[in-house]
Amino acid sequence: MNESGLAQQLLNLIGGKQNINQVWHCATRLRFTLKDRAKVPKDKIEALDGVITVVEASGQFQVVIGNNVGDVYHEVVKLEPSLSEGETSGETAAQGKMTFKSAFNSLLTFISGVFTPFLGAMAGAGILKGLLSLAVVMGWLTAKSGAYQIWWAAADGIFYFLPIALAFTAAKQLKVNQFVSMAIAAAMVSPGIVALGAKATTIDFFGIPVVPANYTATVLPILLVVVVQKFLELVFNKLWHESVRNIMAPLCLLVVIVPLTLIVVGPISATVSSWLATAIVSLNKSVPILAGLVLGGFWQVIVIFGVHWALVPVMMNNIAQNGTDLMMPILLPAVLSQAGAALAVFLRTRDAKMKSLAGSSTITALFGITEPTIYGITLKLKKPFYLACVAGAVGGMIVAISGAGANAAALASVLS
Repeated sequence: MNESGLAQQLLNLIGGKQNINQVWHCATRLRFTLKDRAKVPKDKIEALDGVITVVEASGQFQVVIGNNVGDVYHEVVKLEPSLSEGETSGETAAQGKMTFKSAFNSLLTFISGVFTPFLGAMAGAGILKGLLSLAVVMGWLTAKSGAYQIWWAAADGIFYFLPIALAFTAAKQLKVNQFVSMAIAAAMVSPGIVALGAKATTIDFFGIPVVPANYTATVLPILLVVVVQKFLELVFNKLWHESVRNIMAPLCLLVVIVPLTLIVVGPISATVSSWLATAIVSLNKSVPILAGLVLGGFWQVIVIFGVHWALVPVMMNNIAQNGTDLMMPILLPAVLSQAGAALAVFLRTRDAKMKSLAGSSTITALFGITEPTIYGITLKLKKPFYLACVAGAVGGMIVAISGAGANAAALASVLS
């Protein structure tokens, strides 16, 4: 079945846009938040040609498709254009009583929706950083050469201006003005503010001291800022008449939120980020065997439930605070173990379809995308999955003991 046909079948079985609150995709999954899950026949969707499996986690209905998920997503929004901006048709499903589970699921859905849209670009930029570092070490390039500086700008740009990218996706998740969010983020990483942070120069805002900080490449500050914007935007939209609302509401938001960010939200989130990074580094240094065993052994189990994106901001925060992250390297053995398990199946199976799937999944896993391998090969056969998890745990312990760190965000793969 081609992508267009699969998209149409999915929409039909899910109940059309009338039953969809939101849809987006990550590297391999089409992720839906639904109004009424009971209306959706999971078994029929899993039986579709082109669907590997269906996972329900974090309040999401996740259809695992594979590497062509982006094409299927575009066909879905081509059929229902309103879904491209997260709009819905009709009334949103009634909200039940807030529980810890529902709140946690909402948080995971938010994190996933914020980070997945640009993880591909970030992974590519991270790999480019690694290749440039290798080129300098091998003597192929010098850090002062024009080629290096241009490519380094290409690799570092998305990390330096990360708050702007996060502002756009977070605003989309919270349904606030995305361009106001980006304007606030741009102010946070503007040259003047960055210079103040670098010089540790104290300024004041009408007598209120402003603590200098560098917000480039940070994660938590802008996410908290967009949450604040959510509430203030409701206030200012009600305050102004619709004839001037499109201009005056953004003006008020910028006038209020940027100073509030630099005075209150930014310093608080920066402090929390620093504490979190310090705690993770301390854990890795004090009990590296345990850290490597747990993260390396259970990483692919976390991937099964689709909640692995929740750790992405933690890793990125570590890089922003410490310059390196000790978690990412631990994931590499877990990823390569799945690739090795798929390769073993490829070499031993006599089933032509399984051999073809195992071969393609091995290549995909080597480049950091393990879902097709897990759902299509190792988990289905069980033993390869268990052995891969054991190998990942052993490899994770070795990496943790070595103290290896990553200085840029990238998919754990042979290229990183």
